[in-house]
Amino acid sequence: TQESLIEQFEQLIKIRDRVSDVHDAAEKIRRIRAQIEGWEQRVQGGSGTEDLLETAASLKVKLSSIETELVAMEPPPGSLRGEVSRLNGQLASLAGVVASADWVPTKQSYAVFEELSERVDAQLGALQQTIDTDVTSFNKLIEKAGIPAVST
Repeated sequence: TQESLIEQFEQLIKIRDRVSDVHDAAEKIRRIRAQIEGWEQRVQGGSGTEDLLETAASLKVKLSSIETELVAMEPPPGSLRGEVSRLNGQLASLAGVVASADWVPTKQSYAVFEELSERVDAQLGALQQTIDTDVTSFNKLIEKAGIPAVST
Protein backbone atom coordinates (compact mmCIF):
# COMPACT_ATOMS: atom_id res chain seq x y z
CA THR A 1 0.00 0.00 0.00
CA GLN A 2 0.97 3.62 -0.25
CA GLU A 3 1.15 3.78 3.55
CA SER A 4 3.62 0.88 3.57
CA LEU A 5 5.85 2.63 1.07
CA ILE A 6 5.71 5.87 3.03
CA GLU A 7 6.65 4.05 6.23
CA GLN A 8 9.55 2.35 4.43
CA PHE A 9 10.72 5.69 3.01
CA GLU A 10 10.54 7.38 6.41
CA GLN A 11 12.64 4.63 8.00
CA LEU A 12 15.20 4.85 5.20
CA ILE A 13 15.46 8.62 5.77
CA LYS A 14 16.06 8.04 9.50
CA ILE A 15 18.81 5.56 8.67
CA ARG A 16 20.36 7.99 6.19
CA ASP A 17 20.33 10.74 8.82
CA ARG A 18 22.12 8.49 11.34
CA VAL A 19 24.75 7.58 8.74
CA SER A 20 25.24 11.31 8.15
CA ASP A 21 25.65 11.86 11.90
CA VAL A 22 28.32 9.14 12.00
CA HIS A 23 30.21 10.54 9.02
CA ASP A 24 30.01 14.12 10.32
CA ALA A 25 31.50 12.98 13.65
CA ALA A 26 34.27 11.02 11.90
CA GLU A 27 35.11 14.08 9.81
CA LYS A 28 35.21 16.26 12.93
CA ILE A 29 37.58 13.78 14.60
CA ARG A 30 39.86 13.82 11.56
CA ARG A 31 39.93 17.64 11.49
CA ILE A 32 40.82 17.81 15.17
CA ARG A 33 43.48 15.11 14.82
CA ALA A 34 45.03 16.88 11.83
CA GLN A 35 45.30 20.09 13.84
CA ILE A 36 46.88 18.24 16.76
CA GLU A 37 49.39 16.55 14.46
CA GLY A 38 50.24 19.89 12.86
CA TRP A 39 50.78 21.36 16.29
CA GLU A 40 52.99 18.40 17.30
CA GLN A 41 55.20 19.02 14.26
CA ARG A 42 55.58 22.70 15.11
CA VAL A 43 56.78 22.06 18.68
CA GLN A 44 58.81 18.92 18.03
CA GLY A 45 62.14 19.17 19.78
CA GLY A 46 61.23 22.32 21.68
CA SER A 47 62.11 22.58 25.33
CA GLY A 48 59.34 22.17 27.88
CA THR A 49 56.93 20.56 25.43
CA GLU A 50 57.04 17.00 26.77
CA ASP A 51 53.79 17.37 28.74
CA LEU A 52 52.07 18.89 25.75
CA LEU A 53 53.23 16.10 23.46
CA GLU A 54 52.04 13.47 25.95
CA THR A 55 48.66 15.19 26.21
CA ALA A 56 48.42 15.33 22.41
CA ALA A 57 49.19 11.61 22.14
CA SER A 58 46.58 10.76 24.77
CA LEU A 59 43.98 12.92 23.04
CA LYS A 60 44.66 11.28 19.69
CA VAL A 61 44.17 7.83 21.26
CA LYS A 62 40.78 8.88 22.66
CA LEU A 63 39.70 10.32 19.33
CA SER A 64 40.86 7.24 17.42
CA SER A 65 38.94 4.99 19.78
CA ILE A 66 35.72 6.87 19.05
CA GLU A 67 36.43 6.99 15.32
CA THR A 68 37.04 3.24 15.25
CA GLU A 69 33.62 2.59 16.74
CA LEU A 70 31.97 4.89 14.22
CA VAL A 71 33.63 3.85 10.97
CA ALA A 72 35.59 0.89 9.66
CA MET A 73 39.30 1.36 9.92
CA GLU A 74 41.91 -0.58 8.03
CA PRO A 75 43.32 -3.53 9.96
CA PRO A 76 46.91 -3.31 11.16
CA PRO A 77 49.54 -4.54 8.69
CA GLY A 78 49.92 -8.32 8.87
CA SER A 79 46.53 -8.78 10.48
CA LEU A 80 44.54 -11.78 9.35
CA ARG A 81 41.28 -9.96 9.98
CA GLY A 82 39.67 -7.81 7.34
CA GLU A 83 37.94 -4.55 8.11
CA VAL A 84 35.37 -4.82 10.84
CA SER A 85 31.96 -3.38 10.03
CA ARG A 86 31.36 -0.51 12.40
CA LEU A 87 28.31 1.62 13.00
CA ASN A 88 28.32 3.24 9.55
CA GLY A 89 28.55 -0.15 7.85
CA GLN A 90 25.91 -1.68 10.06
CA LEU A 91 23.53 1.19 9.33
CA ALA A 92 24.21 0.89 5.61
CA SER A 93 23.47 -2.84 5.77
CA LEU A 94 20.24 -2.11 7.62
CA ALA A 95 19.24 0.32 4.88
CA GLY A 96 19.71 -2.49 2.36
CA VAL A 97 17.45 -4.75 4.38
CA VAL A 98 14.74 -2.10 4.74
CA ALA A 99 14.91 -1.24 1.03
CA SER A 100 14.95 -4.87 -0.12
CA ALA A 101 11.17 -5.13 -0.50
CA ASP A 102 8.31 -2.74 -1.17
CA TRP A 103 6.84 -3.36 2.23
CA VAL A 104 6.68 -2.01 5.75
CA PRO A 105 10.03 -2.55 7.52
CA THR A 106 10.02 -5.49 9.90
CA LYS A 107 9.82 -5.11 13.67
CA GLN A 108 13.35 -6.47 13.79
CA SER A 109 14.54 -3.70 11.45
CA TYR A 110 13.09 -1.09 13.78
CA ALA A 111 14.68 -2.79 16.79
CA VAL A 112 18.09 -2.95 15.10
CA PHE A 113 17.80 0.71 14.13
CA GLU A 114 17.02 1.69 17.73
CA GLU A 115 19.96 -0.32 19.05
CA LEU A 116 22.35 1.15 16.48
CA SER A 117 21.02 4.65 17.15
CA GLU A 118 21.73 4.23 20.86
CA ARG A 119 25.28 3.14 20.06
CA VAL A 120 25.73 6.13 17.74
CA ASP A 121 24.43 8.45 20.46
CA ALA A 122 26.89 6.95 22.94
CA GLN A 123 29.82 7.61 20.61
CA LEU A 124 28.61 11.12 19.76
CA GLY A 125 28.30 11.79 23.49
CA ALA A 126 31.83 10.47 24.07
CA LEU A 127 33.11 12.72 21.29
CA GLN A 128 31.39 15.79 22.73
CA GLN A 129 32.72 14.94 26.20
CA THR A 130 36.23 14.61 24.77
CA ILE A 131 35.90 17.96 23.04
CA ASP A 132 34.44 19.66 26.11
CA THR A 133 37.11 18.36 28.49
CA ASP A 134 40.21 17.04 26.75
CA VAL A 135 40.36 19.35 23.74
CA THR A 136 39.55 22.34 25.96
CA SER A 137 42.33 21.36 28.39
CA PHE A 138 44.71 20.80 25.50
CA ASN A 139 43.85 24.21 24.08
CA LYS A 140 44.63 25.83 27.42
CA LEU A 141 48.03 24.13 27.47
CA ILE A 142 48.95 25.32 24.02
CA GLU A 143 47.63 28.82 24.69
CA LYS A 144 50.15 29.02 27.53
CA ALA A 145 52.80 28.06 25.01
CA GLY A 146 51.64 30.87 22.71
CA ILE A 147 50.43 28.61 19.91
CA PRO A 148 47.01 28.92 18.20
CA ALA A 149 44.41 26.58 19.71
CA VAL A 150 42.71 23.60 18.07
CA SER A 151 39.28 24.47 16.66
CA THR A 152 36.39 22.04 16.43
